[in-house]
Amino acid sequence: MAPSDAYMAVRFGIQYSASAGLDASHLIFSSDYLIGLKATKTFLELTEKAIQRTKIETSVAVAKAYYSVLLNEKRVELVNANVVRLKKLLDDTKVLNDNGIVEKIDVDRGMVAYNNLLTEKEKIQKIMNLGNALLKFQIGMDQMATLSLADKLADIKFTSEFSADKFDYGKRVEYSLMQTQKNVAQLRLK
Repeated sequence: MAPSDAYMAVRFGIQYSASAGLDASHLIFSSDYLIGLKATKTFLELTEKAIQRTKIETSVAVAKAYYSVLLNEKRVELVNANVVRLKKLLDDTKVLNDNGIVEKIDVDRGMVAYNNLLTEKEKIQKIMNLGNALLKFQIGMDQMATLSLADKLADIKFTSEFSADKFDYGKRVEYSLMQTQKNVAQLRLK
């Protein structure tokens, strides 16, 4: 017998142990797996339609910015012509006033109209600069680069191929996108 203050080593457990296992499953008939596959295809379709819609919206935004710049160029041209005409009219009115043919109020009215036209010219020039900046932004052009458009507003023929009789909303990308989103919602519900 061992003394009471001595320690003794004790072994617990089994001396030799081994285990082996095999687990197999198949997903062929799993409804979660099948719904997941459908959802993946539907999300891929949704992404492709969203990209298509973004391309259409981008091209429309660029076209609007382009035509806006063309329109503003024409406005600047017309305002400049009006400034020249009104300046000549104002000068003629001043001469007529000096000769006593028209009153001073007519000169003052001409001066007010001329100053208003100059203010309008400045406003249109600012709008023109903003339009140019927007077009540069839309097409990804450097803001410091010079932009010159080859087209003139008069050269463009605007035609409408839209007809209420022939309109099919099912061909619109927005409708198709909404249908795909509906399919995604139904798959989430499942």
